[in-house]
Amino acid sequence: GGGGGGGGGDAAKNIIGKFGVGFYSSFMVAEDVKVFSRKRGEDKGHCWTMNKENGSYSIAAAEGVQPGTKIVLTLREDCADFTDIKKVRECVTRFSTFVSFPLQVNGSQVNDVRALWLEDPAKVSEEDHSGLFKHLASAWEEPMYTLMYRADAPIDIKSVFYIPATNQEQFGQRQTEVNVHLHSRRVLIQKNAKDLLPEYLRFVKGVVDSEDLPLSISRETMQDKQLMAKLKNVLTKRIIRWLNDEAKNNPDKYKSFYDTFGLHVKEGVAMDQPNNKGLVTLLRYNTTAVGPAEEVSLQSYVDRMKDDQDTIYYLVCTDRTSGLASPYYEAFKRAGIEVVLCYALHDEIVMGNTQKFGDKKLESIEVAEPPASPEDAKGDDKEGEDGEKK
Repeated sequence: GGGGGGGGGDAAKNIIGKFGVGFYSSFMVAEDVKVFSRKRGEDKGHCWTMNKENGSYSIAAAEGVQPGTKIVLTLREDCADFTDIKKVRECVTRFSTFVSFPLQVNGSQVNDVRALWLEDPAKVSEEDHSGLFKHLASAWEEPMYTLMYRADAPIDIKSVFYIPATNQEQFGQRQTEVNVHLHSRRVLIQKNAKDLLPEYLRFVKGVVDSEDLPLSISRETMQDKQLMAKLKNVLTKRIIRWLNDEAKNNPDKYKSFYDTFGLHVKEGVAMDQPNNKGLVTLLRYNTTAVGPAEEVSLQSYVDRMKDDQDTIYYLVCTDRTSGLASPYYEAFKRAGIEVVLCYALHDEIVMGNTQKFGDKKLESIEVAEPPASPEDAKGDDKEGEDGEKK
């Protein structure tokens, strides 16, 4: 019963609803289902049998029943592949790898990976993270970055995210799926949940577990759509903030990240207007004021700006040599104004979609008004003085 107050009753209802999803799925593959059960300490066992014709069921005493519960399925002919041990093992490891109790197939435990995102972050070692990352990403390498994130509001979230050290897309393997799996109470709801993160974050690996999500979540219902949209918004902002923190805390390591995943960052700047402000701070570019191999942030450019300068100037060019030789750059060079050098055609879209960085606007020197050089200003002063002397 659900005695002990309203809270206990609500909890019981939730448990009953979740249990049904698992048990009733047996009828998707079986012609006949029998459940044998005996409570420990009692002599009698029972057998639950369903009447296929009218959907009713009967419970009768049964002999030789071991303590616990045993479910016996008589499979349909078109589901005979579930007698294959490999198929059963694959299903268990795919959907129930992280359940808290041991699951055995033919006497061998198959769920030996811990649900780290539910544990105290302070007690999870780098070795633990390495094992989970390799399991999720089917990788042999160590993760570049690791984040454990929890939140209670506006939605319950327990999650772990990893960024790999290599980008398979750099080797021509175009990846379109988000590589983060959605769980509820350790049970897999959606593998590669495409509505969980924007596509430009497809390089992120991980698991998100939320008790606020029903096991039978659907993209069709308005309530579930709103839950997923809220979850996506919270996670996207947190991951962007995470990357900005990493860039600030360890610039050298972030350079390795940007060399590997910078194109994804630019894709986000171009496509995700609501998060543009956080993404733009992740961009790195060469400029006329730094060395040929150096890439700096737009904030670094702003820190070096002249006091009366209100614009970040940039030039899209094929390489540094052509940029420095551009006739558009000559006036800026004479005026001592730094120019951001962008070496990819898509940077035109990235910069055009940004328009502002803080209170500074962005403008291509191909369309900007050329600045007056110091020599021009001196010439004007001298001409004025000559005029006064006449």
